[in-house]
Amino acid sequence: MPHNMSTTPLPPYSHPAEPEQNLSYVDLVTLDLSDYDQPGGQARLAEQLRESILTV
Repeated sequence: MPHNMSTTPLPPYSHPAEPEQNLSYVDLVTLDLSDYDQPGGQARLAEQLRESILTV
């Protein structure tokens, strides 16, 4: 083990409490980047990105 690493264990993680305020969320769009190298894939992705920017 490198000498500059701490061997002190980290304290257990505790999840933060749920917020009391009513938070608004946005819809997320998933772009399938596996289309990028397919014929016409870049154009399809560009159109999907354009649509998601304009409508979501």
